[in-house]
Amino acid sequence: KGYTVGIWGYRTYPITDLNGQIQDLVDCLSHMKNSKEYEDTSVVAHSSGAHVSVMALFQRNEEFTDLCDELVAISGVYDIPDHYQWESCRGVEEISPMKPICGEIKTNWIQYSPTRIVNETIKMPRLLIVHGILDKTVPYTSSTKLAKALYIHELEADLELVPDTGHIDIILDVMLE
Repeated sequence: KGYTVGIWGYRTYPITDLNGQIQDLVDCLSHMKNSKEYEDTSVVAHSSGAHVSVMALFQRNEEFTDLCDELVAISGVYDIPDHYQWESCRGVEEISPMKPICGEIKTNWIQYSPTRIVNETIKMPRLLIVHGILDKTVPYTSSTKLAKALYIHELEADLELVPDTGHIDIILDVMLE
């Protein structure tokens, strides 16, 4: 079976916020589905793209699952307050686009954190969560915590932790295999 590949981008800060990015993804998936050229649609997303994709799954659940058959979320940020703490320890919290894209008010960040907003009513596509153990940009615990939250709510997902792999290496490894 052949594949048709679409590479989508989304608007970034200061052009839009996270909700605008989610809308960009849903618009892209709608376009692909409406073109009737695609039987199955898979989304493979890395880092902030993984965050946007999982947020689209949670916030626009019925629409997203009608448009997407499977999601591969690679090295994503799934808990904004936790990640802000991680970035603060590294001294990059003020230059990171995460804070402005999710809003400056820290108490609102929970609503943008899939790990904290997951619930058992979410309809799930096939979901694979992948993370490199040596990731220094987004710690692999971001993915393990999301997988645990899904498990607690009896939602099915597969978790693949890749040894000896960092944040960028994981994408290069996939491309070279």
